[in-house]
Amino acid sequence: MSDNAKRALFTSVSQAAYDIRRNSTVNAGVIGVAGADLAMNQFDQLGPAWELGPLAYIFIVNNNGFVIYHPELRTID
Repeated sequence: MSDNAKRALFTSVSQAAYDIRRNSTVNAGVIGVAGADLAMNQFDQLGPAWELGPLAYIFIVNNNGFVIYHPELRTID
């Protein structure tokens, strides 16, 4: 594994799958979870697909106001 790969930032995305055969999510049981781990640099590749424009960029902030992803975000050595 390269030094850059060891220092890469990743995020995980997951979603529970519910048994809603009774057409209700109130008492639905969890039947599984789907998830994916994404390298933060993969978000750069999403930009052109969303046609953001020449002066726009994607950034992600969590519910506490911390920057999770920004094109200029760098790791601290």
